[in-house]
Amino acid sequence: MSAHTLALLIVDDDRQRAEKLCVEMAGHGYVADAAADADQAVAMLAANGADMLVVALPGMAAALLIARIRDWSALPILHVCRRGQRAEKAAALEAGADDFLDLPFTPDDLSLRLKVMLRHHRRQREGVVDDLVRFASGPLAIDFVHRVITVDGTRVQLSRKEYDILRLLARHAGKAVTHQQILAEVWNLNHIDDLQYLRVYVGHLRRKLEREPRRPQLLLAEPGVGYRLAILPAERG
Repeated sequence: MSAHTLALLIVDDDRQRAEKLCVEMAGHGYVADAAADADQAVAMLAANGADMLVVALPGMAAALLIARIRDWSALPILHVCRRGQRAEKAAALEAGADDFLDLPFTPDDLSLRLKVMLRHHRRQREGVVDDLVRFASGPLAIDFVHRVITVDGTRVQLSRKEYDILRLLARHAGKAVTHQQILAEVWNLNHIDDLQYLRVYVGHLRRKLEREPRRPQLLLAEPGVGYRLAILPAERG
C-alpha cells in the first residue's frame, strides 16, 4: 500500500450502497471497507484500524457510535445523513463527528469533504490551530496579519465580533461549525443558547461580504446546526 493511500471505513446499514461507495472511493485513491452496524465497525477498527470513518447509520445510532469511538480514538469522522435531519446532525457533531454530508452526494463530493476534514485533523494533531496568515475564497480575501478584509478588491470594515466570527469560520473553512461553538468561542459559555444574537451578526456579515446577501455563496447556513464558510475557487481579475 502506498504511504499516501488512506484507509476508509464506511459504516452503513444499507449494504448495497456501502459496497457501491467502497468501489467508487477506491477510484479516488482510498482503500475502502464497509461495516453494517456499530458493533462490526468497532471490531473492524480494533482489528485493522482506519485513517478515516464515514458513518451513515439512521436516527441516533450514528451519534451513539461516534460517542463510543471518541472514548478511545481521535480519527476523523464524517457523518452522512438525509437532508433535513437537523437533530441527527447536531447530535453527531456534539458526539464528536468532525463534519457531515447530506444524502444524496457524489463520490467527488465525499472525496472533497474528506480532504478538508483530514487537513483540519492534521493541523490539530500537529498543534497548528490558529496560524492563519491569509485566506481567500472566491471574491473574499483576508489578511489576518493586518486585519484587512476585501471583497472584489474593495476593503470591508468589520466590527470586532464580526471579525472574530469570520476568523473562526475561516479557521474551519469548508467545515460546519456549530452555533454553540461559535457562541462559546466568540462570546462565552453564558451565550451558547443565544442563537438570535448570532443570527443578527451573521446577517451583518453577509451584507458586508456577499454579493447577494439573500443568496449567500460564502457564509452558508447549516439549518439547525451552524454555519460553514465555503471554499470557492480563486477568481482572476
